[in-house]
Amino acid sequence: MTVTRREFVGRWISVSALTVAANSLVPRTACASRRKQTPTEEATPIDLHRNGTFDGIMDIYYENNQVDLVQAKRLGVRAVIYRTSLGLKDVPAERAAYRAAKSQARSLGLLWGAFHVLSHEDVDAQVRAFLTIEDGSDGETLMALDWEGTSRGTATIAQMRDMVTKFHKIRGYYPMIYGGNVLAQECGKTRDDVLAACPLWYIYLLSSKRPALELPKATWPDYTFWQFATEKRAGGDPYPPHVLPGADWSRFKGSVDELRKAWPYLKS
Repeated sequence: MTVTRREFVGRWISVSALTVAANSLVPRTACASRRKQTPTEEATPIDLHRNGTFDGIMDIYYENNQVDLVQAKRLGVRAVIYRTSLGLKDVPAERAAYRAAKSQARSLGLLWGAFHVLSHEDVDAQVRAFLTIEDGSDGETLMALDWEGTSRGTATIAQMRDMVTKFHKIRGYYPMIYGGNVLAQECGKTRDDVLAACPLWYIYLLSSKRPALELPKATWPDYTFWQFATEKRAGGDPYPPHVLPGADWSRFKGSVDELRKAWPYLKS
C-alpha cells in the first residue's frame, strides 16, 4: 500500500506519543534502581572492633554535608560528634545543619556529641555561644571543647582552664577536651589539675616518623578517644578517603557496648 508523506509523519508522531506514554508508566523505583551507586554505597562494611578497641566514632561539621549518616551507620559508625561553633563566629547555616544532623542521628539510633572550637576570644561569650546551640541537657549528648589553632586565634591554657571551669559550674560535669600539638605543648610535660579532670580526645596521626602513639602523660595517662585518621585518612584507615568523605575517625578503648554504657558522661 502506498503511504503519502503526510500519513507517514502522522504515524511517526502517533508512535512517538505512545512511547512517551509508556515510559511515563515505568515505576520510579525501576528508574532509581539504575542510579549509579556512590563509592560509599559500594563500600563493604568492616568490623570496627580491634584488639579491645572500637573505631566507629566519626566527627564532622556543617561543610561536610556530603557525609551520609545512613551510610555511616551501615559501615559500622555508632557515634557522631558534630561541631556547633568556632569561637564567636556566627554562622546561621552551621546551627541549622547541626540541628538537622542531630535529629537524623537520633532517629538512626546513633550516639551523638557536640564540640565547640575554642578561640582566643572572650571566654564568657564562648561559653554562652556553645551552650545556646547545645547545652547537653538531654542527658544524651556528649559535650567537648576543641583546643587547636584557629583563624580567630589560639586559646591560651588559661583560657582553656577558664572555659572548663565555667562549663563545669554550669553543667555540673567536665567536658571532653580535643587537641593535638597545642595540647601536648601545654600539658605534655607539666600536669594541669583542672584539665586532667576532663576526658582526653587526642589527635595523633601515625607515620613512618611517628610509628607509635605518644600521649601527653603528665596530664593524661591514657586517652578516652584517639583520633587516628583525618578526612584525608592520613594516619590510618578504616576506609579510604572516597568513602564517607570529610569524616575524621576516632578510637575508643573498649567495646561499642561499653561506649554506649559510658555515653555521654565519659570519665578521664
